Amino acid sequence: MSLEKPPEKRAEENTMATAAPADVSLDSGDLIFASMGPIIQGLEDQIRATRGAQMQMSIKIKEMSDFLHELNEQEEPYDIQSYVGKLQDSKRRVNNVNQIMISVHDRLSRLQRLIAREIYKKKKSIKETELPPSPEH
Repeated sequence: MSLEKPPEKRAEENTMATAAPADVSLDSGDLIFASMGPIIQGLEDQIRATRGAQMQMSIKIKEMSDFLHELNEQEEPYDIQSYVGKLQDSKRRVNNVNQIMISVHDRLSRLQRLIAREIYKKKKSIKETELPPSPEH
């Protein structure tokens, strides 16, 4: 197996090695565009995917719109009043629990303040009392 390059490749390398500065800048521009090619291709793929997703979303929206129109045109309306009542009851319960939690938090805060005051008073009284002199041996 020969490791020599074909004559066309050798001729191309020779012309590139002896190329004028204008040719080098042109090749650099081609290199920049060549390196940007995959980036541009990736962006185009993302745009195509986004357009496809938008088309699917448009179809789903159309289906939902048709379903809602059919639902609206039916003579017998759906009884959602019981669900509305359950939802309002749940909301009331959540608000009650929230109020209880606020009340418990306030009580705990007061209790912590009282405990901190008592600890401060105890430490202060301990510091104020003099220790009896220790007996010397």
